[in-house]
Amino acid sequence: MIEKDNNLENIWERNYPGFMRRTINIPQMSLYSLFKSSVEINSNKTAIINNGKKFSYADTLREIDQFSAFLYEMGVRKGSFVGILLPNSVQFPIAFFAVLKLGATVVPMNILLTEHELRERIRETSSSTLIVMEDIVPRILNILYTDLKKLIIVEHESYMTDNVLSSMVRKVSGLIETRNQNENIHYMSEARVVIQARDEEQFDSEKTTAVICFTSGLTSTPMGVILTHMNLVSNAYQMKEWAAPVQKDSLTMISGAPFFHAYGIVHGILLPFLLGAKIVIMGNHDDTLAAVTTISKESNVIFSSNPYMHKEMFEAINVREPTIGSVSSLVSSNLSSSDLVETNSSGIKKTEILEGYGLTEAASTISYMPIGYNILKENSAGMPLPNTYVKIVDMKTGKIPVPLGETGELIVSGPQIMAGFRNNPTDSARVLKEGWLYTGDIASIDNDGFIYILGRKNDVFLSKGFVVSPAEIEKVIMGNKNVEEVAVIGYKKNDIEFIKAFIVVKKGLRVTENEIIMQCNRYLAEYKIPNSIEFVEFLPKNALGKIIKKSLRDMVMQQ
Repeated sequence: MIEKDNNLENIWERNYPGFMRRTINIPQMSLYSLFKSSVEINSNKTAIINNGKKFSYADTLREIDQFSAFLYEMGVRKGSFVGILLPNSVQFPIAFFAVLKLGATVVPMNILLTEHELRERIRETSSSTLIVMEDIVPRILNILYTDLKKLIIVEHESYMTDNVLSSMVRKVSGLIETRNQNENIHYMSEARVVIQARDEEQFDSEKTTAVICFTSGLTSTPMGVILTHMNLVSNAYQMKEWAAPVQKDSLTMISGAPFFHAYGIVHGILLPFLLGAKIVIMGNHDDTLAAVTTISKESNVIFSSNPYMHKEMFEAINVREPTIGSVSSLVSSNLSSSDLVETNSSGIKKTEILEGYGLTEAASTISYMPIGYNILKENSAGMPLPNTYVKIVDMKTGKIPVPLGETGELIVSGPQIMAGFRNNPTDSARVLKEGWLYTGDIASIDNDGFIYILGRKNDVFLSKGFVVSPAEIEKVIMGNKNVEEVAVIGYKKNDIEFIKAFIVVKKGLRVTENEIIMQCNRYLAEYKIPNSIEFVEFLPKNALGKIIKKSLRDMVMQQ
């Protein structure tokens, strides 16, 4: 058993901000109970704003209970798997908690997946029911006829207009014809004419799977990450402790992160509800104008999204210059905070740029920069959240802690760590060892206990016999102020090692290959200098804005 590092614990105890406890008590509860407990306190407060329509906490609970009873009539039971294929909308949290109330498992899916990819997710999880926005129905009809038992269609107007009843009657009146065609197709609005609410199913929140989120972060192909109710409850409570300085009656939380991702679930749904906050749902998670408009009307805002969206938001704010109260910005660690600070220098004066670090296998979040911290730690992912333990171990054995300031693999232990990968005990055993999650990320911890993510273990490559981290090269190239983004990869062809940099240049500006090579020559050893540079219009990214280097490697190897 690899023990926690008492020296690090002493450092964190000493440097934690005064408002944040290193260890907290996390109640054992289900996710539905988490929301219901918040309703008891915040019943009449606004819970959600979606497309201008407001839903109170009591309204939202009523919708959840009705839909949960409807799902039960549709055959969803404890242990069932239910796919949710919805964009960010009020229907997502309603469907999410309705499924969980029954002791069933939510399988959130990216709305951009192809029919083939969706079929794989459904078969991998044995999902029998799929909740889907009506626009996406044509893409999944073939799956319905072969792999699903029930399809529940979410109509646009069900929760988007005030004329809910007429919408519901119109849809339900047409169900006879629909059922004659296929009795497995239903509408979400049917739940409104049904049904008496049911009590929550009883189950062990520590052992019961709440969500299966697919990710390829620690594996070469997408795997289903098993997150229990307590994994997600724990991460929400850990983030609540972190957010103590902004816990006020009028807190507004805007999430640009997709709800189908663990980050979007915790930061966009669970944490706001736990705080009794108002959630402003952005239907399009790239809709920065909507975020700016909302922020300009609110006084106490947390905005969580990917870092590239933050940059766009700040640029839009600099142009519009709205009146801003207080904004705390949650930023993932794959973009330098210094870039955002520069972008924001003439924009939101009271905004903190707060970087964090996490992964799906840890229910989303491991560390964050503390709010209001008076020590500048540029590019740091902050300190571990309460009840979260991290270490940097050598990459050869994975067991020997390295001294402060030196690099190695980051390993993590805490109540938010996944139960494993679904149907894959081999990969589960590879990354979960003796109570620790091996993240595959290269990192270091400084003398004050702050974490720095330096790159992926799988991204490290050899050049002329030396180990090279692409993050080091990328940092040098980003020193050119005309460079918008960069991704560096290493690869071998015909047993010859190459380093290639893909660069996106800022609009209207110019960068030459010679400039980049000269800059690298100035700051890097010869074996770290890229052999080739390719200027591109964009870099491939996932839903959270993280650059997908595997796509770049595959493209190079196919050339």
